[in-house]
Amino acid sequence: MAGEPVKIQFRYRVIGFLKDLMIKDSSNFIQHVYFKIKLSMWWKLYQKIANEDGTTYICPYKGTGDVYVASGLLASQIGEDRVKASRICVIGGGSKKIVKLFGFEDVVSLEQKEMDDVVRMCTALGFDALDIFALHADPPSSKMGISDHMRNYNGINFMDFFTSGVFNNESLRFKKPSFDDCRDDIAKFFEDNGLIPGKTVVVAPYVNTLGELPVWVWIEIVDEFRKRGFTVCTNCDDKHWPIFGSIGINPPYSELKDFFEYAGYFVGSRSGLCDIISSFDICKVIVYSSDEYWGCGEIIDFFSMNDMGLCDDAIEIVHKGIDFLETKDKILKRVQEWEKTHRTSEAPVDLVR
Repeated sequence: MAGEPVKIQFRYRVIGFLKDLMIKDSSNFIQHVYFKIKLSMWWKLYQKIANEDGTTYICPYKGTGDVYVASGLLASQIGEDRVKASRICVIGGGSKKIVKLFGFEDVVSLEQKEMDDVVRMCTALGFDALDIFALHADPPSSKMGISDHMRNYNGINFMDFFTSGVFNNESLRFKKPSFDDCRDDIAKFFEDNGLIPGKTVVVAPYVNTLGELPVWVWIEIVDEFRKRGFTVCTNCDDKHWPIFGSIGINPPYSELKDFFEYAGYFVGSRSGLCDIISSFDICKVIVYSSDEYWGCGEIIDFFSMNDMGLCDDAIEIVHKGIDFLETKDKILKRVQEWEKTHRTSEAPVDLVR
């Protein structure tokens, strides 16, 4: 429960808001009653999220990549000493798990409607006045949409969107997260499921925001890898089927690093998962669609992991139109080229005891 200083701060903003409202239109009684009821609801919500020890940070968008990038940059901006004391509000349990990878402990999970109300409250009463900082340049429920039109303008990419648009700090560098050490459990999982350490491909065909390849193309890709001696997993939840010829996996975010590095290979459509695995020491192939535009450029222009600075070794392939088989051949060729210059042992050295 927020204390008296927080209560005074909130009420001060409410009084100012109502005074402005009545000066502009003193005749609309219904409007005044509506806002008083709304402000009462906002007060209860503010009590739930307010941080008496400092700023409350909110992730108003639940996209995996958005939460991941915002958390890493925030951890870098405020420094390690302040990470544990900082409060971050996110949407849902999945986002909460992502934020915790960066050492944040005080994480509040909200429903989508609650987060929308937080943004509306801050828009009306003032983000600075309530000491709330939005970790997004254009919160969806603010209905402004101004920053969205800046995507790809003069080369602005997804990382720039946060460093300049959110933190106003072009020199800010992303802080990598920490993952659990679960090598023994993963080794047992591989053994129990007949997966080959160092020669297993994790495919990620399913995405929420950007374009994806048809399932039949992924079936062809999986089949080709199996013919070449690989075992294959599909990263999927209980709402999706694993690609034929592979087994379904859904490891927790905290175990992704050890799992993927023990597998050795990743091929997936561009999604927030790609941001999380960007720093892993594996062969990572990311497929982008060229049929969608993001602002005034293509998807790869805005979301390229290499250009964002998340890594410099991602194999990034642009899929064009209906050239599905050509895309499949590109993936297999680039993986083969990667194998010629990288490790060939069955398991990554740092995972062998």
